[in-house]
Amino acid sequence: MIEDRSIVESVLNGEYNKFEKLIEKYEKMIFLFIYTLIGDINCSQKLCKKVFTEIYNNLYRYNINLKLSNWILSIAVKEYYNLLKYSNKFLIEDNYINLLNIQDKCILVLRKIRNDLTFEDISEILNLRERKVKDRYINIVEGYKKEVKL
Repeated sequence: MIEDRSIVESVLNGEYNKFEKLIEKYEKMIFLFIYTLIGDINCSQKLCKKVFTEIYNNLYRYNINLKLSNWILSIAVKEYYNLLKYSNKFLIEDNYINLLNIQDKCILVLRKIRNDLTFEDISEILNLRERKVKDRYINIVEGYKKEVKL
Protein backbone atom coordinates (compact mmCIF):
# COMPACT_ATOMS: atom_id res chain seq x y z
CA MET A 1 0.00 0.00 0.00
CA ILE A 2 2.88 2.38 0.76
CA GLU A 3 4.43 1.54 -2.60
CA ASP A 4 1.08 2.24 -4.33
CA ARG A 5 0.77 5.56 -2.52
CA SER A 6 4.28 6.54 -3.61
CA ILE A 7 3.59 5.64 -7.24
CA VAL A 8 0.26 7.51 -7.28
CA GLU A 9 1.85 10.60 -5.75
CA SER A 10 4.68 10.46 -8.30
CA VAL A 11 2.25 10.25 -11.22
CA LEU A 12 0.15 13.08 -9.82
CA ASN A 13 3.32 15.16 -9.45
CA GLY A 14 4.15 14.78 -13.13
CA GLU A 15 6.22 11.59 -13.25
CA TYR A 16 3.85 10.03 -15.76
CA ASN A 17 6.23 7.19 -16.63
CA LYS A 18 5.63 5.78 -13.10
CA PHE A 19 2.10 4.86 -14.18
CA GLU A 20 3.71 1.94 -16.00
CA LYS A 21 4.44 0.39 -12.58
CA LEU A 22 0.74 0.42 -11.74
CA ILE A 23 -0.03 -1.26 -15.04
CA GLU A 24 2.61 -3.93 -14.40
CA LYS A 25 1.30 -4.56 -10.91
CA TYR A 26 -2.45 -4.65 -11.62
CA GLU A 27 -2.83 -5.61 -15.28
CA LYS A 28 -3.03 -9.36 -14.68
CA MET A 29 -5.56 -8.94 -11.86
CA ILE A 30 -7.79 -6.69 -13.97
CA PHE A 31 -7.50 -8.84 -17.07
CA LEU A 32 -8.39 -12.05 -15.17
CA PHE A 33 -11.33 -10.33 -13.50
CA ILE A 34 -12.69 -9.06 -16.82
CA TYR A 35 -11.94 -12.27 -18.72
CA THR A 36 -13.77 -14.31 -16.08
CA LEU A 37 -16.84 -12.12 -16.61
CA ILE A 38 -16.70 -11.86 -20.40
CA GLY A 39 -14.92 -15.00 -21.59
CA ASP A 40 -13.49 -13.34 -24.70
CA ILE A 41 -9.77 -12.54 -24.86
CA ASN A 42 -9.95 -9.68 -27.38
CA CYS A 43 -12.85 -7.97 -25.67
CA SER A 44 -11.17 -8.45 -22.28
CA GLN A 45 -7.94 -6.90 -23.56
CA LYS A 46 -9.80 -3.89 -24.95
CA LEU A 47 -11.77 -3.40 -21.74
CA CYS A 48 -8.59 -3.78 -19.68
CA LYS A 49 -6.99 -0.96 -21.70
CA LYS A 50 -10.11 1.14 -21.14
CA VAL A 51 -9.91 0.49 -17.40
CA PHE A 52 -6.30 1.69 -17.25
CA THR A 53 -7.18 4.76 -19.31
CA GLU A 54 -9.92 5.55 -16.79
CA ILE A 55 -7.53 4.96 -13.90
CA TYR A 56 -5.00 7.32 -15.46
CA ASN A 57 -7.59 10.00 -16.21
CA ASN A 58 -9.13 9.80 -12.73
CA LEU A 59 -6.09 9.15 -10.58
CA TYR A 60 -6.51 12.56 -8.94
CA ARG A 61 -9.83 11.30 -7.52
CA TYR A 62 -8.25 8.35 -5.74
CA ASN A 63 -8.42 8.56 -1.93
CA ILE A 64 -4.86 7.80 -0.88
CA ASN A 65 -6.07 6.27 2.42
CA LEU A 66 -7.95 3.45 0.68
CA LYS A 67 -6.58 0.33 -0.99
CA LEU A 68 -5.64 1.12 -4.57
CA SER A 69 -6.54 -2.40 -5.72
CA ASN A 70 -10.13 -1.91 -4.52
CA TRP A 71 -10.41 1.43 -6.30
CA ILE A 72 -9.00 -0.09 -9.49
CA LEU A 73 -11.42 -3.02 -9.30
CA SER A 74 -14.32 -0.61 -8.79
CA ILE A 75 -13.35 1.10 -12.05
CA ALA A 76 -13.19 -2.30 -13.77
CA VAL A 77 -16.68 -3.09 -12.49
CA LYS A 78 -18.02 0.26 -13.76
CA GLU A 79 -16.48 -0.30 -17.18
CA TYR A 80 -17.95 -3.80 -17.29
CA TYR A 81 -21.39 -2.36 -16.48
CA ASN A 82 -20.92 0.26 -19.19
CA LEU A 83 -20.02 -2.47 -21.67
CA LEU A 84 -23.15 -4.41 -20.76
CA LYS A 85 -25.37 -1.35 -21.09
CA TYR A 86 -23.84 -0.54 -24.47
CA SER A 87 -24.02 -4.16 -25.64
CA ASN A 88 -27.60 -4.65 -24.44
CA LYS A 89 -28.69 -1.54 -26.33
CA PHE A 90 -27.35 -3.02 -29.54
CA LEU A 91 -28.68 -6.50 -28.78
CA ILE A 92 -32.17 -5.07 -28.29
CA GLU A 93 -31.80 -3.03 -31.47
CA ASP A 94 -30.52 -6.01 -33.48
CA ASN A 95 -33.25 -8.29 -32.14
CA TYR A 96 -35.93 -5.73 -32.93
CA ILE A 97 -34.64 -5.18 -36.46
CA ASN A 98 -34.43 -8.94 -37.07
CA LEU A 99 -38.08 -9.32 -36.07
CA LEU A 100 -39.23 -6.79 -38.68
CA ASN A 101 -40.63 -8.00 -41.97
CA ILE A 102 -38.55 -7.38 -45.09
CA GLN A 103 -40.50 -4.32 -46.17
CA ASP A 104 -40.20 -2.66 -42.75
CA LYS A 105 -36.48 -3.46 -42.59
CA CYS A 106 -36.01 -1.80 -45.97
CA ILE A 107 -37.95 1.29 -44.88
CA LEU A 108 -35.93 1.58 -41.68
CA VAL A 109 -32.56 1.06 -43.32
CA LEU A 110 -33.29 3.40 -46.21
CA ARG A 111 -34.49 6.11 -43.84
CA LYS A 112 -31.75 5.75 -41.22
CA ILE A 113 -28.72 4.83 -43.29
CA ARG A 114 -29.43 7.14 -46.18
CA ASN A 115 -30.36 10.37 -44.42
CA ASP A 116 -30.75 12.14 -47.74
CA LEU A 117 -33.70 9.95 -48.79
CA THR A 118 -37.16 11.41 -48.31
CA PHE A 119 -40.30 9.37 -47.75
CA GLU A 120 -41.14 10.13 -51.38
CA ASP A 121 -37.79 8.66 -52.49
CA ILE A 122 -38.32 5.55 -50.39
CA SER A 123 -41.84 5.11 -51.75
CA GLU A 124 -40.43 5.18 -55.29
CA ILE A 125 -37.67 2.71 -54.43
CA LEU A 126 -40.07 0.24 -52.77
CA ASN A 127 -42.96 0.92 -55.12
CA LEU A 128 -45.30 1.88 -52.25
CA ARG A 129 -47.49 4.87 -51.56
CA GLU A 130 -45.69 7.63 -49.68
CA ARG A 131 -48.35 7.66 -46.95
CA LYS A 132 -47.83 3.94 -46.35
CA VAL A 133 -44.06 4.42 -46.04
CA LYS A 134 -44.55 7.24 -43.49
CA ASP A 135 -47.06 5.23 -41.48
CA ARG A 136 -44.86 2.12 -41.48
CA TYR A 137 -41.84 4.17 -40.42
CA ILE A 138 -43.76 5.76 -37.53
CA ASN A 139 -44.96 2.31 -36.41
CA ILE A 140 -41.41 0.93 -36.58
CA VAL A 141 -40.01 3.77 -34.46
CA GLU A 142 -42.84 3.55 -31.91
CA GLY A 143 -42.41 -0.22 -31.69
CA TYR A 144 -38.70 0.23 -31.07
CA LYS A 145 -39.34 2.76 -28.30
CA LYS A 146 -41.70 0.28 -26.61
CA GLU A 147 -39.14 -2.51 -26.97
CA VAL A 148 -36.38 -0.41 -25.40
CA LYS A 149 -38.58 0.52 -22.42
CA LEU A 150 -39.07 -3.17 -21.58
